[in-house]
Amino acid sequence: MAIEGPAFDVVLRRTDVGMTMEVRGDMDIASVETLDKALGEALAQSPARVTVDMRSVGFVDSSGLKFLLRTNTLARRDGWDLQFYRPAETAIRALTITGVIDLLPFVDAGPPPRRRFEDHKAATLSEAEKTLRLEIASTLLAPRTARVAIRDLVSDHPLASPQLTKLTLLVSEIVTNAVTHVQPAGDSEVEFSVTVTPELTRVLVSDSGQGFEWPADSLPPGRVDGGYGIMLLDSQSSRWGVHRMPGRFTVWFEVDHAPAPSDALTRADAIAG
Repeated sequence: MAIEGPAFDVVLRRTDVGMTMEVRGDMDIASVETLDKALGEALAQSPARVTVDMRSVGFVDSSGLKFLLRTNTLARRDGWDLQFYRPAETAIRALTITGVIDLLPFVDAGPPPRRRFEDHKAATLSEAEKTLRLEIASTLLAPRTARVAIRDLVSDHPLASPQLTKLTLLVSEIVTNAVTHVQPAGDSEVEFSVTVTPELTRVLVSDSGQGFEWPADSLPPGRVDGGYGIMLLDSQSSRWGVHRMPGRFTVWFEVDHAPAPSDALTRADAIAG
């Protein structure tokens, strides 16, 4: 199965007060090198202010979060002004959950641009189990591939689709973890499995790396050296865990579905009766 992720680019523009970085696409592990390079080029102009325009950003995970924190640290250390144009709420879920959004200079520059999505077929899916299994090359593009795959799988599912933002964020985090723990990257594959039932969506990601220690220590506010993925799993999944076997490390999580409206009414009527 060939799946391509959304395009990503950064455009630098000179303004009266400094430099603007217009970011388009997903801010994840595959974007960090481009973001760091663009920031370096902007700072080479010795600007009084750097504005990171995130209004066309569709997704931010912990890798993007750490880029924002590093940029803020540089600005405070070197004495130049920094501001981030705030994206849509769905793009900054990771920042909101971790509390990092309160540490960064976000500016509301107006509503984000409208994003156009492909129309899905109007047929109503049954609540029967749906499954997906992929072997994804262990490269920095793997998280994007996994995000597109789960969107395609559950976006029109009547019970799983309301959880799509949460599922997309968590999938990105654990696939990113799998890629960063496989050495050397690109020489192996990440096993990505999704099962959707009427009650929940279950995701498993397995790799050949050493994994991580769990449970992890709590994180102080503003920490920039990692661990946010575990915080997101703790706060956003219904349950999660890890499994070790010789040569394999697996992270899994489950997200419970909210009852369908008709089911909720039926249960309420039964209680009332």
